[in-house]
Amino acid sequence: MVLNWYVFYTFHKSEKAIKQELEKVNFEVCLPLQKVTRQWKDRKKEIEIPLFPNYIFVKTLKAQVYHILNYPKIVKYVAFDGRPATLREEEIDFIRSAGKCGNIYLSHLKKGDKIRLTSGILSGYEGILVECDGKKRFGLLLKEINQMIFVDLNDTKFEKLTTLVHNSKS
Repeated sequence: MVLNWYVFYTFHKSEKAIKQELEKVNFEVCLPLQKVTRQWKDRKKEIEIPLFPNYIFVKTLKAQVYHILNYPKIVKYVAFDGRPATLREEEIDFIRSAGKCGNIYLSHLKKGDKIRLTSGILSGYEGILVECDGKKRFGLLLKEINQMIFVDLNDTKFEKLTTLVHNSKS
């Protein structure tokens, strides 16, 4: 019995409700959130929104994937090469750790230098260095969903790699 992290696509703004429903029946669910400031006419408010809008990650058996599809507001599972997409435990750990680092940015695939972080909470992770608006950012490829997650490097030290060994912590 192998538990994997499966990726599900949800109805718009349903991620938190689905997470609660699945946790009620003892599924382990990862719904990474980020804090953003929203401006209304009369006030500003800091709210938490999903890092990956319309996506949730559920750790379960492959046989349970089809059962989860029966939950309201789950549209489909994300497929890669015709099979349900999965993320490795290291990728889920990175997403959770990145959320503790502050500013997080997402982007579709970009080219850049391959690096390994050598300090800070994400030390040991390998990914891609990019520069955006004059800031250095670290990107980790989540190939199963064709996304990269970017984190500001700030004072984090890193070393350049000649090849990317894998997209996870060494």
